[in-house]
Amino acid sequence: MASFTRAWNDIYENSPKKGDSIRSGDDQIRHLKVDIAERVTREHYMDDSDGGDQGYHRKGSAIAYDDDPGGTRPDGTSLNTDIDKGRLRFDFVNNELLVWDGTTWVSIQTVSDKLNVNSLVVGGGTEITKIETYS
Repeated sequence: MASFTRAWNDIYENSPKKGDSIRSGDDQIRHLKVDIAERVTREHYMDDSDGGDQGYHRKGSAIAYDDDPGGTRPDGTSLNTDIDKGRLRFDFVNNELLVWDGTTWVSIQTVSDKLNVNSLVVGGGTEITKIETYS
């Protein structure tokens, strides 16, 4: 488990309290920015050195979609950029693992009682080899 500068709990959520001195307000804002960045940057690009991909998942960090997003991301924007290639989705209705190829969802594997993928090339040319998950 990652270590953070400050715990994010009920005490943190309710600070500063109504009536607290405004004198430390600038410190509270800076702390909030650090605390958010510590958590978000674990799995997202967040600075200008990332080539304009701010807010997107780092490669290999995203959880596969588990519904039918069609051609859209969870935030409602279109799946239409290079960074979207390789996104995974599991279709629970058809027990099927799919990958976004830049245009449409393509089936990689129909799952019955096990998933066995020998080789999969995802966005950016990253190759995943020999994945075996048994239920």
